[in-house]
Amino acid sequence: IVSIIILLSAIIAAAVSGVFTKGGITSSHFDLYDPVHPRVNPHGGDTPYDFNTWYTQRSCKGLDLYIINNLDDKWEPYFKRSINDWENGDPNVLSLHVHDPPFYDPECEPIHGVLKVCNGDYGPTDWIGVNHFVIQWKHIISSIAIMNDHHLDKMSDAAKQNTMCHELGHGFGLGHWDEDFYNRDLGNCIDYTATPENNQAPDRSNFLFLEQMYGNVEGTSHYSNNVNGTEGLHCTSSIADDSEISKKRKLVEKV
Repeated sequence: IVSIIILLSAIIAAAVSGVFTKGGITSSHFDLYDPVHPRVNPHGGDTPYDFNTWYTQRSCKGLDLYIINNLDDKWEPYFKRSINDWENGDPNVLSLHVHDPPFYDPECEPIHGVLKVCNGDYGPTDWIGVNHFVIQWKHIISSIAIMNDHHLDKMSDAAKQNTMCHELGHGFGLGHWDEDFYNRDLGNCIDYTATPENNQAPDRSNFLFLEQMYGNVEGTSHYSNNVNGTEGLHCTSSIADDSEISKKRKLVEKV
């Protein structure tokens, strides 16, 4: 699947299995219904600098983001819980402003500067939830999180909650904590799992990474050009010690 978008006179290409970096990119991330046939993960990496971030003028004072709720009523409980979980993290990074769309958009078209959340019957795809995002110069400029009712209508409440939380996490710029469905669960919704009831919400490790990407809303974080030996511009963490903040996602012990 490849789409071509013209944006600010730059050719921006979208591909399922890759990304293009000249001028800007559109990158698509798929969360798999069938783990036996994985796709290339454009969210790969171990440090905050590896991830794309929303552009913000808040100077390491957290991410202020508008979200359009384009879901039908059956998804409201899962959406509301996930928004509450993500907005009340430790450290506190996200300020989320939820709005209803002026009209229902069955196509879930992206909107500049906005994360849109949708559901619908998209047929027998190999994904149950998906996040598409548009990136230019390493900044996310739009994101859509989609729940596929074709699969999820037959799945448990725990699976629905996990999927909603997971796709919102990608919408903020986070990648996977782990991509093995069958090893020990990490207890956060960005971890692949075969037992979704164990991974219902974000955890502190997710918010520590978000703090290095965006800072915190209290304003006690600041820019640093070298955090944990990683080149590039990051926000510092005000509450985690060096051993905690430098712990990479893939280094979490698993059995």
